[in-house]
Amino acid sequence: RKPSYLNVGIDSRFDPVATGEVVVQLGDQRVPVPWRDGQSQFSIPVDSLTAGALVQLINAAGAKSPAELGMWDDERRLALRLSRFSLDASPDFQLLDLE
Repeated sequence: RKPSYLNVGIDSRFDPVATGEVVVQLGDQRVPVPWRDGQSQFSIPVDSLTAGALVQLINAAGAKSPAELGMWDDERRLALRLSRFSLDASPDFQLLDLE
């Protein structure tokens, strides 16, 4: 019954797709991600209102991978390099303003 928190850490963006906003979409809400020194850390409360909602991280410039650009043979989409994506009992970062 207590809320949980989705704690997200983005360490970097892949240079060819590191322009424009990164947005968190939670259901119908779209909120720009706060950036500082090329990184972002935020927490999203997960409660009875948001528990069933789809959470998406959207990179406005797309999700091109190094393989798609002929850089190396890695098929992963590396638009965002996440250092953290976990569901925890407490927020570890500043809460993302979803209002």
